[in-house]
Amino acid sequence: MSTSFGNFPPAQGICVLRGLKKENDGQDNPLTNDVNLAIAQDGIPYDGLGCGYGDGIVDNERAV
Repeated sequence: MSTSFGNFPPAQGICVLRGLKKENDGQDNPLTNDVNLAIAQDGIPYDGLGCGYGDGIVDNERAV
């Protein structure tokens, strides 16, 4: 172990609370129970797999 920092070496981390923002595609990707439609339109088939899907706001989706 390096002694240049003494007894308290620096720490670094990241905490993602709402998920990473998906790339903009110009549409409100759907939250639907139809798995095939969700895949075709880059949406999600189950609530809890992301946020911002099917809420009427374009390009605010976040993936979990």
